[in-house]
Formats: sequence, C-alpha cells, structure tokens
Amino acid sequence: MIDSQSVKTTEVGGEQRGYDAGKKVSGRKRHIAVDTMGMVLVAVVHAANIQDQIGAKLVLVKLAASFRRLKVVFGDSAYGRSGLPQWLQNQFNKILQTVLRPVGVKGFVLLPKR
Repeated sequence: MIDSQSVKTTEVGGEQRGYDAGKKVSGRKRHIAVDTMGMVLVAVVHAANIQDQIGAKLVLVKLAASFRRLKVVFGDSAYGRSGLPQWLQNQFNKILQTVLRPVGVKGFVLLPKR
C-alpha cells in the first residue's frame, strides 16, 4: 500500500520545503509504502509542492528495486491519475490498483485493502 502525508515545517526549513495547495500546508510531504501488516518498506521525504504522482514514482522505483517479488500495489484515487498505473505496468510489470471511496459518503470510511 502506498500513501502520502503533508506535514508543516518551520520557517527556516531549508530547500526541501514547499506548499501543498490541496492540504493548505507549507512544509514537506512523506510518501511511504507498507506491507499488508503495516510494516514500512520504503519511505521518501520531499517538498510538499511535489504532486502525489511524482512522489509515488520515487517510492515505486525504490520498491521495485528492493522487492522484486511484489506484484500489486494498492493506493487511493490520487495514484490513478496521470498514467501512473500504466507507467508502473510498463516499467516494472507491476499492478497499481486504486481503492475508491464509496459514492456519497462523507467523513472517515474504512476502505478495503487500505
């Protein structure tokens, strides 16, 4: 499973700092890939202004190099855009399966596989 989180940093944050307009957070974004038990496999930290699809590529390259037997990666709908599933299939012969939220539901919902 792959996901990201934007976190605030101080004003003297350095060059790996940006503004995530979607979350309205100025700071950094961390992308992680975990196994089905929640154990961290790969983590990448970058500026928050980098889109999820670009940050996911950084994680997926490391993931594919370290875990060759891995076949399927689950992610939310943000990872289904910009041709990321096709890129992963073409580059590494792995499947990126997006898990969508139920229609019309607001707030927190427990999603399968996530």
